[in-house]
Amino acid sequence: MSAAIGSALRVGGLDASLLARSERGDGRHQVVSAQLGGREVVVKLYGRKRAQLPTLLRAFGHRFLVGKTGLSARARCETEARLLRLWRAHGFAAPELLGLSLPEPIAQPYLVLERIDGPTVDARLRDPHAAQAGLEAAHKCGDGGGRQALCRHFDVHLWR
Repeated sequence: MSAAIGSALRVGGLDASLLARSERGDGRHQVVSAQLGGREVVVKLYGRKRAQLPTLLRAFGHRFLVGKTGLSARARCETEARLLRLWRAHGFAAPELLGLSLPEPIAQPYLVLERIDGPTVDARLRDPHAAQAGLEAAHKCGDGGGRQALCRHFDVHLWR
């Protein structure tokens, strides 16, 4: 994959804009923004992160020694979907999983998420002023409301 961030590409029958990508593994791990079902969405496509042999060799240790749910593209997709649902259930500003299918079927696993404008998590967490102010807001809520204050302060999202 040689497309630059922000470039136009076609994925699953959608005209999309590339938000992020990883060239590791099979090079198909990417995040795109597109119009689907009359709304702006983010589509996260999961590819293999490593060559097949190293993935197979690591799978046993990761599953039974480390306790990870899996290294395959499908397992990572399912884990992220489960965690996004969990975060939303606990009041975090995580994007909603949308039950939308792509116009043209693709073989690789993917998630369709609502697109939320705003700063990304990494941008907010790298800002030392925002991080300090968020911790101070959480600390002032000694009544157990610190998590909610921290969420309100950071009001962050995974993709712009």
